[in-house]
Amino acid sequence: IKPFSSNGSVFDGYSILGSAFHPHGTHFVVALGDQSLKCYAADHQLKSVWTQKGIQAKVVCYNSDGSLIAAACHGSLKIINSSTGQDVANVPFFPVPTAICFSPDGARIVCGSQDGVIYFYDLYEHIIEPAQQIMASPSKKEINCLAFSPNGGGVLVSSSSDGIDIWDSSSCLPITKLGEAHRDSSRSLCFSSDGKKLLTAAASGESNAAAIIWDTTTWTQLCQLAIPGSQGSKWVAFAPDESMVFTCTYLTDSAGKWIDTLIAWKVTTTAGSQQEVLSTYSLAGLIGVECCTSIWKVVVCAAHGGIRLWDFSL
Repeated sequence: IKPFSSNGSVFDGYSILGSAFHPHGTHFVVALGDQSLKCYAADHQLKSVWTQKGIQAKVVCYNSDGSLIAAACHGSLKIINSSTGQDVANVPFFPVPTAICFSPDGARIVCGSQDGVIYFYDLYEHIIEPAQQIMASPSKKEINCLAFSPNGGGVLVSSSSDGIDIWDSSSCLPITKLGEAHRDSSRSLCFSSDGKKLLTAAASGESNAAAIIWDTTTWTQLCQLAIPGSQGSKWVAFAPDESMVFTCTYLTDSAGKWIDTLIAWKVTTTAGSQQEVLSTYSLAGLIGVECCTSIWKVVVCAAHGGIRLWDFSL
């Protein structure tokens, strides 16, 4: 793994609450603890593109073509023009937001909340309608992350401390649950580009596991990424060609201290399900990482007080 310059700290020490990478890998946005949302060019200079102040965003995401950003804030759900940083729409949202994503066709926004309820919003001509559908995790536990399958089948995955739920988003009915392999909350999950595999972050105490890859046809486990001393991961992502997986994993040192570690894995899920740790990098205070799904050489590591860009070419 070869890091390249980020020109030092660009956030002046403010906590990073949420981040998202443009699907084409050109820009990324971060929600900061100083109540601002900032967009940066994903290059060596990390040039600031625009800033929106007075926005208490907790989680953010781009739509599939990168033209819109959804920001779940305290009291509202905002849709923002990603080029200008100007609001396109704003709808009241009173539950505490904890997760957000667009549907693959960009027609809906799904927002998870602290009370375990998942809200659906329909977008027509950039106008947000009131929530047309809602569904709740059976345990009413906080929704930690959400992901739509990209294959157009309407499958939505949500994670709470009760496990991982698989939903039919059209009927809002559950399909299955992955709770047996996840005894605690999975903080991150994502689909492969064809929707045939699901990658989930392992929780603490799962036998040195860092992540699990699932077959979405049968919802059975394909392989487990394990490394000695792992206390689970807080972020996972596929490389676009799916030959690699990236995790932000808690590893314990000889003194029993947890260390935030960025790991690049080489993974084969056929003919024996092999795995290999290609590289690791420890970074104190690592709180969020975003990987571009189209230009796999670049990933954004968001840490307290600054960011770094990384080149994952081998």
